[in-house]
Amino acid sequence: MLMFLKPLTSDTTTPPPETTYPLGLASEGQWVRVHHLSGGEPTLKKLTAMGIAVGARIRIIQREAATGLVIQCGETRLALGMGLAHKIIVEPTQEEQ
Repeated sequence: MLMFLKPLTSDTTTPPPETTYPLGLASEGQWVRVHHLSGGEPTLKKLTAMGIAVGARIRIIQREAATGLVIQCGETRLALGMGLAHKIIVEPTQEEQ
């Protein structure tokens, strides 16, 4: 399980908290952009072959908490298990017009 911890400081000049998170935590219907990919070389090759690369826009079509996601990446819809979805680190983006 990934955990992001924010350091405890009283400094008011601290930048805002990090806004990236694993794709597996995104909400149904949400648009996100791929920030980076984690995992070994086989995982990175697999994701790239599916069209998932840094900068790609992804929309969550369907979300099943225990099993996985159906996503839209470009004109393609893909089903991902939660293990693979948690290796795709994303940031929120504006909804497609």
